[in-house]
Amino acid sequence: MSVRNFKAWGLAAILLVCTANAVASSPASIPASDFFRWPSVNGVTLSPSGKQLALIINSASGRKGLAVADVDNPTRFRGIAQFEDADVRSFRWVNDQRLVFDAVDLQSGLGEQQGSGLYAVNADGSDFVWLVERNGKYRSVGVPAKRPLPARYWLHSTLLDGSDDVLVNRFDYPENSRVANLTLMRLNTKTMSTRAVVNFTPRGAQGWVVDPSGQPQAVMSGDDK
Repeated sequence: MSVRNFKAWGLAAILLVCTANAVASSPASIPASDFFRWPSVNGVTLSPSGKQLALIINSASGRKGLAVADVDNPTRFRGIAQFEDADVRSFRWVNDQRLVFDAVDLQSGLGEQQGSGLYAVNADGSDFVWLVERNGKYRSVGVPAKRPLPARYWLHSTLLDGSDDVLVNRFDYPENSRVANLTLMRLNTKTMSTRAVVNFTPRGAQGWVVDPSGQPQAVMSGDDK
């Protein structure tokens, strides 16, 4: 065997040994189902004071619920809201002690997930209020103290001004118009009282822009002509 061939065989042997070692030390294959699994924790968000965090977690039933933990002990969750036939989809802090959230049935098809409603609860799980009804199959857990607002209301934004209020859009169809109006309302998440934020809503209002204090600064509108 020539020196050149000997070197070639030696190099091939070294590559073979390296490849075998790499295969032997490679991690176990990841199951394909892991790529389609819902995350165990989602949407971690600090409270306005930074002392608490809220997050969406998987409950024992497989549904997604809302939980809160102290920043000093972030692995000790307190479940504050969950449903047997729906999943918490998103949430926001209203103030340091109160949150609003919506819910859909993630085990149903996308076409059946319309109407997420709106709910409010304190960070300790007390004072649960069903604010806006859903237009899907799921309605409520238990009997609400007050009838929720119809599904034509939906969350616009939170104010973070220390109050229990949020801003919501009210969807209306003015008489003799094919274009809906969005009226900006202030909603109290405990009493469910509402009031208009502005005295006049232009015809065909489609979206409101507010400043950090919740005061309207601009509105987008259109007509049906």
